Amino acid sequence: MLHFSIGLSIFALVWVRIAARLASGPVPAITPAPPVLPQKVAKLAHWALYGLMIAMPIGGILSLGFAGDPIPWFGLFEFQLPIAENQDYAELFEDLHETGCTIGYFLIGLHAIAGLYHHDFLRDDTLKRMFPG
Repeated sequence: MLHFSIGLSIFALVWVRIAARLASGPVPAITPAPPVLPQKVAKLAHWALYGLMIAMPIGGILSLGFAGDPIPWFGLFEFQLPIAENQDYAELFEDLHETGCTIGYFLIGLHAIAGLYHHDFLRDDTLKRMFPG
């Protein structure tokens, strides 16, 4: 079950990413500065992406847990959630997980297009700011 192992890994790494982001201080300003509305939309999209990177693994874990299945991690170990088996809840969390996946694909695509738009059309430093140094 590689899918679940990768999901658990992403869940752990997103917390590392959040901690690193908080420790790094303020984000450098985009030069030249974009209008306020696009900045707010970008911030909302970033929050949504982080929310999905947290919620998606939780939904997958709960889907397996309510199905009574163990949660594997790359064959190194697996654990069982201490919750009662409930097929209705398992299906609910699976549906929510799939819906989140669809929303996530859209946001990832939008994020990539926005970065390229900033670089190729607006000619600002948004894309360059994502790289170290």
